[in-house]
Amino acid sequence: MKQILLTLLCLLAFAAEGQNYATDNKKAIRLYEKGMEALYQGKNDAAMNSFEQALAEDDSFLEAHLILGDLMSDIDRNDNENQNENYNENQNYNGNGKHSYREKAKRHYRTVVESNREFFTPA
Repeated sequence: MKQILLTLLCLLAFAAEGQNYATDNKKAIRLYEKGMEALYQGKNDAAMNSFEQALAEDDSFLEAHLILGDLMSDIDRNDNENQNENYNENQNYNGNGKHSYREKAKRHYRTVVESNREFFTPA
């Protein structure tokens, strides 16, 4: 959750500069902003759906990749905590947890890094 809050603060700083996004696609921006509103309201599923729709409109929309990666990482972390609790309560846990969110989050982060290599390469 801390990671999402940090990302939100960074994105708000960018937004304060005049709504400059990594895309000019108006529909993608509308979907992204709809997702941000849902995220602020605690509606993670609706937010994730909006961010995914924004990326369907423009896969190079870095802000959507970043916030979706953070959201998926947070969901994966919560799922793992719940699985550990379930395992302790029920020894029949089969270990087939939801690791797809972790992999999806990594893909979104990779997209951001690859699109901004100048910021992520050692000096």
